[in-house]
Amino acid sequence: MQFNDFREFLGFLEEKNELKRVRRPVDRYLETALVTKKSIEERGPALLFENVKGYGIPVASGVYGTQRRVCLGLNTTPEAFVKDYVKRSERLKEFSPRIVSSGPCKENIIKGRKVDLNKFPITWHAERDRGWYIDATCCIVQHPETRTRNASVHRLFIHEKNQTGLWMSPFNLWHIIMRYWEQGEACPMAVAIGVDPYCMMAASTSMPLEEDEFSFAGAQRGKAIDMVKCETIDLDVPATAEIILEGEIPPHERKLEAPFVEFTGYYGDERLAPIFNVKAITHRDQPIYHDIITGPPPDENQPMLITNMAEVHKVVARVFPEESILDVYLTEGGCTYFNCVVRIKKRYPGQGKQVASAVLAYQGVKNVIVVDEDIDARNHVQVEWAFTTRCRGIKDTIVIPDSLGCPLDPTSTDGVVTKMGFDATKPVGMDKPMSQMVHNPCYFPTDTVRLSDYIDGWKGEGIYRGDKKERQRAKETVSV
Repeated sequence: MQFNDFREFLGFLEEKNELKRVRRPVDRYLETALVTKKSIEERGPALLFENVKGYGIPVASGVYGTQRRVCLGLNTTPEAFVKDYVKRSERLKEFSPRIVSSGPCKENIIKGRKVDLNKFPITWHAERDRGWYIDATCCIVQHPETRTRNASVHRLFIHEKNQTGLWMSPFNLWHIIMRYWEQGEACPMAVAIGVDPYCMMAASTSMPLEEDEFSFAGAQRGKAIDMVKCETIDLDVPATAEIILEGEIPPHERKLEAPFVEFTGYYGDERLAPIFNVKAITHRDQPIYHDIITGPPPDENQPMLITNMAEVHKVVARVFPEESILDVYLTEGGCTYFNCVVRIKKRYPGQGKQVASAVLAYQGVKNVIVVDEDIDARNHVQVEWAFTTRCRGIKDTIVIPDSLGCPLDPTSTDGVVTKMGFDATKPVGMDKPMSQMVHNPCYFPTDTVRLSDYIDGWKGEGIYRGDKKERQRAKETVSV
């Protein structure tokens, strides 16, 4: 299904029983985030908080809390995602954004002194955060020379009613801002909140600086994204967004930002960060405020950044035949992209280490385990079994010290980390002298058996219909 806007996607999720409305009064200070985190941990639904104390604007949270919901938004499945993503990405030029004269995001226009971010139910996520943060952002800038648009997700700390902090890692947005600052100019930026799932995923994807994320979003949807001109700056924004912030990032002006609970599950250090001066706000009638929950896995970052799996697959596919790369999986506990498992059809000696080396070329990946085709890369028990019985310690380990990684990795020093690759494949030829036992693994065909045919009332995962455990779980679900 092609979704034209954020609220259409929310409606679809509700129809699929993947979103629930929370009608009881809730506080935007810690409560909405805590309830959402609980729902994510329980593999529960996305939540629409309809009664946020002091506000008439609902908060949608946990929308991308599972890979299933992410893939529903992109009209695919977790199993087919990588192939669909790669195939659609080849059609960027066919789906350049379409500039339209107006759109729903222009239904209300606020400028100048009337600009007040406190109009929206911006949340306080974790107890030791510095304050109120907007984090479900689609930050849009334009390269001053090439005029190519760039979209990315970055948090905004509320300094004043018309000013935020802006924290970013030194990637595309930082590069573009520096180009403006080198010329002594402020960098114009627009922030879209509550965009369709294609735009949100595009903004979450690491793409080359010369590519337009909104062309990518159109290619993933199979239909061009409608965009409108901003009121006060020379930028285009998604026409159907719930809320648009327009403003500028002045040269070399910084204020203290953080701590904030990072996607790694740790509070970030206090630091000086650029500021964003908001000149105008436009929004839809009865807007929906979108919020994202970060923190220790599981959170919303892991499912939402599923696109990293496809990007890693593309890196490996440049080196190896596609038919030999059977699966690329970024683990749930690996903080979006630090830990990777690659399932291969091993054809020649040394291929396991070769694949591991290629994967580690992707900046975000810190650890990779390469397994054979008989191992389910998404089953942590099977992966651990392969690692235990097929990896010979240091002999099958690649260590790359002092490599560029993620600045938010707690093990890094200014973004420099140690990367490791583990070859947990069986021998081919004489590349791994091992016991003959490893050539004779035993498999039980459990996929041919349904326990419900043998055990009355079996529902899976240790649950029986009507048992005490199931009743207790029902009590712990979110009140709606």
